[in-house]
Amino acid sequence: MISDLYITRDSYVHRTSPGRKIVALAAFSTLVFLVPGWLPLAGAMAVLVGIHALAGITVSQAYRSIRPILWLLSAIFATQLFLSGVDTASFVTARLVVLVLAASIVTMTTKTSEFVEGILAILQRAPRWVPADQIALAVSLTLRL
Repeated sequence: MISDLYITRDSYVHRTSPGRKIVALAAFSTLVFLVPGWLPLAGAMAVLVGIHALAGITVSQAYRSIRPILWLLSAIFATQLFLSGVDTASFVTARLVVLVLAASIVTMTTKTSEFVEGILAILQRAPRWVPADQIALAVSLTLRL
């Protein structure tokens, strides 16, 4: 549940609107996939370290967001190792860690209610046929599980 990850702080990241955080997460995640190579991935990780520090999130708190999926990361690493070799396995796993850490910034700095309001704010720009309220409700229910 997202509320288990929320960390109360008074930081710039916490005060940033949820809609902006969600859009920034989508853009950041897209860039992580579009720009290949270890150097851009290391740069993305450096950006995340800076944002975690700016938000007042400690290393142990960031690790808490990765810990539940360590078994999955291990399985993905093993599969990629078998199929493609150590370089690809390492890169794919590192990329997933970067993406999870990026998402964890949003969940650690945004309350559930604010997150849903942010989704609604983003969907206000969508065409009328998009069921914004239903999507926000679905996201809210998903986050509570």
